[in-house]
Order: sequence, then structure tokens, then C-alpha cells
Amino acid sequence: MHDEADGSLYEVTPVAAELMAMIADHPGGTADQYAQRLLDQSATATECEQVAALMVALAEQGFIVQGA
Repeated sequence: MHDEADGSLYEVTPVAAELMAMIADHPGGTADQYAQRLLDQSATATECEQVAALMVALAEQGFIVQGA
């Protein structure tokens, strides 16, 4: 991923990239909703928690905006 503002390059996992694309296409969803989409409606509670943690990490790094 390339940050055009400062020229930085970032490497993200395929799951993180898919999650960011999903959030861009369907903003306002919950971690549970995104987890279900990522895992074809079979996400466990643990997997939903992992997606929530990934969303927090992505927001902390400025890749996504939560609550917008």
C-alpha cells in the first residue's frame, strides 16, 4: 500500500487488504458483520474478536476510520 501524502510504503496481510476493501465498499459495518463476510457466514466468536482487533490496529495506523 502506498501513502501518497508522504510517499511511505506499507505492507499489509491479504486479510487486512480484503478487510479494508470491504470497509471501503460497505462502510459502517460491525466487526462481526465483516468477519461473517470474510469467512462466508461461518465466523466464530474468536474470529469476530480477531477482526475487531484488526480493525482497531488498522484505525490506529490510519488505514481506516472507525465510527465515521
